[in-house]
Amino acid sequence: MSAVQTKGEKMILEEAKRRLAMWLEAEEAVAIGGQSYETQGGRKLTRANISEIRKYVEYYERKVASLSGKSKMGRRVIFRDDL
Repeated sequence: MSAVQTKGEKMILEEAKRRLAMWLEAEEAVAIGGQSYETQGGRKLTRANISEIRKYVEYYERKVASLSGKSKMGRRVIFRDDL
């Protein structure tokens, strides 16, 4: 926790870490158990959408990095040759 981080911000960081862990567990469960399955009666069921889970994992990874001061946001530079 940085010197300027408030108690409320710490709680937000802890919540973001908890949610990241939850989504990582969901991603692992789908990866191990498969995204969908078919019952003996021929009914096909989908457990979860792995691409949606991945979006949440990436969101909370960025959120945790940002709240803990470890954001790797860079600047994008475009070189132009129109002078």
